[in-house]
Order: sequence, then C-alpha cells, then structure tokens
Amino acid sequence: MKRVFIKYNPYQVTTEITIDDKPLKKNSRLNVPDQRLQEWVDNLPDILFEECSTKDFEITFHGTVLDFEDVAAVAEEAKAKGINITLKHIPAKEVKDKEQAIADIFAEIQNGPFEELKQPDVIRAFEMAKSSDFEVNVVATMSAGKSTLINSLLGQRLMPAKQEACTATITEIKDNDSDHFAAKVYDKSGKLIETHPELTYEIMDRLNANPAVSKIRAEGNIPFVTS
Repeated sequence: MKRVFIKYNPYQVTTEITIDDKPLKKNSRLNVPDQRLQEWVDNLPDILFEECSTKDFEITFHGTVLDFEDVAAVAEEAKAKGINITLKHIPAKEVKDKEQAIADIFAEIQNGPFEELKQPDVIRAFEMAKSSDFEVNVVATMSAGKSTLINSLLGQRLMPAKQEACTATITEIKDNDSDHFAAKVYDKSGKLIETHPELTYEIMDRLNANPAVSKIRAEGNIPFVTS
C-alpha cells in the first residue's frame, strides 16, 4: 500500500503531494502547482496506479471540507476499476475561520492609533465587504433617465424625475420585501436627521431639495429581486 499525502490550498491554488513521504518525480503527472484541484482530481486514481504500480492507496488529504468531498467522490468511483483508496482528512481553515480572523484584525485596528481608520465610512465599507449584500450603482449625466429607470424597476413613482438636476442626493435602496418603503436620512457628517416609516414621492422630492441632506437610505420591495 502506498501512502499519499496531499495538501491543497484553494485560496492560493497551491498543491503539495508526497508518496511514502517522498516528493514527486519531476516528470510526474501529479505536478500540478497552479491548477485547481477540480482540474486534475478525476484522474488521480489512474495516475497513482500508473506511477506506483499498485491499486492500494492510503490518501491523507489536508484541505477544506468541500475539496475533501471531491476527493472522496473520486475514491468511491475508483472502486469500479479495482483501485482501493482509504481516506483521512486533515481539516484546513475554512472561509468562516478566515472571515473571523479578518474581523479580529479590523477590531484591533479600531482600537489602534489611526483615527482615519475609525471613520464611519471605513467601518461601513468593511461591514459591506463582510455582508452578502450586492450593490448596484446607477450613474449617468444629468437628466439621462436614472430616476425614470429606477422608478420602473421599483414599479412605483418614488424618485423625483424632472428635466433638471433633482436627485443629486445619494439614495441607497435596499430590498426587504415590505409593503412600503421606509427611509433614514443623514447629513454630511453621517448624523441621522430624519426617519420616514412610509416614504412617498413628495417626501423624496423635498429631501432632494434640502441642501442639509447628504444621503437617503430606503428599504422596501424591489419587485424583481428575490434574494
């Protein structure tokens, strides 16, 4: 029985393989340093048989659960060819572990000496990067039809639309499937200055005309968004 050790890092796309604690030969077909596991794992049993002249293997896989499952599936299929593979798994850090490590580092930064990294915009940018929300920006010249487009997507008249500059205020619209839109209104310093449990076109028109308003965050039902 040959002992095979595979260490695969999907984040850096690196692979280390040894057979009986010895590095692979230079001409081995398992020298796949820059390939994703899914590109070569289907051929793993056949390559091992060709290069080791045996059908009995013990594979220790150091990697993520999802990648180990791919190796396990291939090992199961290899039985039909008479290739016997027993598997051991050494778990690698998963995405959630790495996300938590990044969150811990960011918390340390927030307690550090750099005030620029403690600003509300920096904190929100980090929170957005962590979240599953996907932002779509609508950007165009004045009177190009941005508000008309958004109103059509919303299925209602919410954004002011005129043949002049009327929506210079940044408005964020998030889908939450509620029956009506609600909004929070912020000034240039990020301070909450108004809340509206039921947002209307008239309120939006007034907010966009108010120079003290810097940002409007609205939530409601965007009909075509299901997630």
